[in-house]
Amino acid sequence: TCDLSADGAELLTGAVDGVVKLWDLRTGRLLRVYPTGTYTVARLSPDGQQVVTSSTREVALWDRATATKLRTFVLPRPVWAPCLAFSPQGGHLLTGGTDGVLRVWGATSLPVLELRGAPQPIASCAWSPDGSLVAAGQTQGEDQVVVWSVQTGQRVAQVKGGKSCAFSADGKELVTLEDDELVEWELRRGTQLRTRKDERGASILVQCGVAPDGELMAADAAGTIHL
Repeated sequence: TCDLSADGAELLTGAVDGVVKLWDLRTGRLLRVYPTGTYTVARLSPDGQQVVTSSTREVALWDRATATKLRTFVLPRPVWAPCLAFSPQGGHLLTGGTDGVLRVWGATSLPVLELRGAPQPIASCAWSPDGSLVAAGQTQGEDQVVVWSVQTGQRVAQVKGGKSCAFSADGKELVTLEDDELVEWELRRGTQLRTRKDERGASILVQCGVAPDGELMAADAAGTIHL
């Protein structure tokens, strides 16, 4: 997995070797290592001060500068969270579990909100820029992404493509990864707007995202980032 810092200067990567790495994109230098021991997904907090990781062992919060583990979050065993997302203000964390439950976490080690009825297991999750919506996708069976209102806990949209999902900068659109195509959806109507495909014969795409400037990103299975 990969995550770009808000200023676009740093890139956080997680891999099957169980080591999360923080890179300086301007120099290509490795800045910091966060050892987790098993396959890991990772995200940077919006202010860039913290890193959250999820492995088959635990979900953990780290200090970005010192690589010190600050605390862990308690998931019911044997559930683990294949996807993570910070709220836009950074005060809450969203995890998507292999049990099909979206959990919102605050300042304690127990969830403050659970959204059930998601496709299970959850493969991807995202938080809208204004914090009002969350999305979760799955790839087993029929690929789909479901969007909820955080305030009401009600479903508000459902679209295709569950391997990865991300909200647009204005929160009005959702980007999903379906097969090897990036698909952009208009959320209010649930209609497909456009698709984008890398024509250079890249490795299989595994994750999509939206950069701070609104540019679409995708990561492939070979570890290459495409813009």
